Amino acid sequence: MAKFLDRNWSTILLLLGGYYAYSQIVLRGREAIAPVTRPISKILAEIQFAVNGSNYIRYPNAGFYLDPSKLDYTYKVVDMQWLKAMSLTHDDHEDYLNEIFDADLRLKPQYRVLIDGLVDAETITIAAKG
Repeated sequence: MAKFLDRNWSTILLLLGGYYAYSQIVLRGREAIAPVTRPISKILAEIQFAVNGSNYIRYPNAGFYLDPSKLDYTYKVVDMQWLKAMSLTHDDHEDYLNEIFDADLRLKPQYRVLIDGLVDAETITIAAKG
């Protein structure tokens, strides 16, 4: 094994350097084309929705479950995908989210009673009154 490494160390270094250079080129290429590919992918998704006759999932009734695993110990939202999904599933959900969370996406103190429960217009009103 020592003879193999002694004879081929320059080839091994060349291969490792080539791999590193190639990976950097690929990484930079992905970063460069990302601003272009994101809008294209959204357009293609909309076309697919139109062709298939499908659309985004929507709740028939306004209201969602406030899962404590979506918040950290300071009651700040940690799962941004969940937040986006909740705002898209019903037209009223964005208003509910704006009401119960502050600008830093931290749950307001009066609405902490809603954790592990249903969040809808009625429960928000009850929680706001104390």
